[in-house]
Amino acid sequence: MMKRIDGIFKKFSKVDEDFFDELEEVLIFSDVGVNAAEKICNNLKDIVKKDKISDPKDIRERLKGILVDILEKGSNDNNEANIAYPHAVL
Repeated sequence: MMKRIDGIFKKFSKVDEDFFDELEEVLIFSDVGVNAAEKICNNLKDIVKKDKISDPKDIRERLKGILVDILEKGSNDNNEANIAYPHAVL
């Protein structure tokens, strides 16, 4: 997944709807799930708008932060109804 995400950051020179479409596609195909991919991209869009980011390289760390937050929340939350976050049921 990270190689594909890195490829997006190299491919795009600006943050636009095409960038987010491709990022969402990579996340979905990486088995993150549609709901989680949409949530990640929407959170990232809010950050980009708020911080006025135009260079994709500047959002890489913010994307990492979002992913870490989701993983930490998922590992701390045993609520099965929380399907927006990646998880495995054993």
